[in-house]
Amino acid sequence: MIFDLQEQAEQAGGRLYALIGNHEIMGARVDNQAVGPNPFAAWQNVEGLDLRDSRLENLLLNERHRGAALMAGGPYAQRLSAWPTVLQLGDTVYVHGGVVPRWADYGIERINEDVSAWLRGDSQFEPDSSQRVDDSDRVMWARHFSARVDSFDCQMLDTSLEILGARRMVVAHSRHPQITSYCNEKVWVIDTGMSRAYGGQIQALELVNDNVSRILDPDGNISLD
Repeated sequence: MIFDLQEQAEQAGGRLYALIGNHEIMGARVDNQAVGPNPFAAWQNVEGLDLRDSRLENLLLNERHRGAALMAGGPYAQRLSAWPTVLQLGDTVYVHGGVVPRWADYGIERINEDVSAWLRGDSQFEPDSSQRVDDSDRVMWARHFSARVDSFDCQMLDTSLEILGARRMVVAHSRHPQITSYCNEKVWVIDTGMSRAYGGQIQALELVNDNVSRILDPDGNISLD
């Protein structure tokens, strides 16, 4: 669906960016621990899958098509490799988890290329920037700027933004009842758990001319409170 929406956006003269998050990384690792029972059948007819790859040996037979499609080097992982992990547009940095200072120092371009190379199958090993799991400092997993945010976290955010030459960071990964800002609106957490799995409300953060404009929902409510 996202690939189709990206094509539609380009045809309309716009652009839809999608970021690589922790669940894309889990798919590339052939890790199905967060996958429910329903999605597997939809992958049965995907072409170009290597179902004999040793990375699939620990999966149930009905799970192997999805695993083969999304594992690093698989056809869907290669498509996902075109997406950035960290995106900076003007003064705003977008990332699924967060960019703490050491990864800001490492650089957005290097992070993106490392992750993309692994997803393409050009690199055998998962890059350091995406390794580990929740509450680490990796860019898909960090919660420093989205959960239990304190003054020390805000100081780290200030350092990252200074290194990156940005004014704000937009993150997800930690669910909130509504879009929430911290650190004097230098970080915006936009994960409201809107999928059917979580049943959260649908909201979107609107930026106009690189400034936060409003929060939108399907009922037409507009707020920055």
